[in-house]
Amino acid sequence: MDGVKTKVEAAVEALSSYANSFSPDRKGFADAIRNDHRTLQQEIMKTFVALIDGWAEDYDKGRFDARNEATVKLAKELREITKMTYIPCI
Repeated sequence: MDGVKTKVEAAVEALSSYANSFSPDRKGFADAIRNDHRTLQQEIMKTFVALIDGWAEDYDKGRFDARNEATVKLAKELREITKMTYIPCI
């Protein structure tokens, strides 16, 4: 479907736009997710864990620079915890 954004592309664009505001309300964002449906919170966390895994892989493969170095290093540390954690869909 040329010209039609997938849900993934639209979500990434919205989150990137939000982060690019240079003064995002991180606490408000976190609070809004924490007040979302609890099953959806689980699914959102699974998405965040997949992102952490991807960044950790980027660290392992040297795919980073000074702009995201802190992110991939933290992800590498967090992956040690997340790889041992099962998040069910209830």
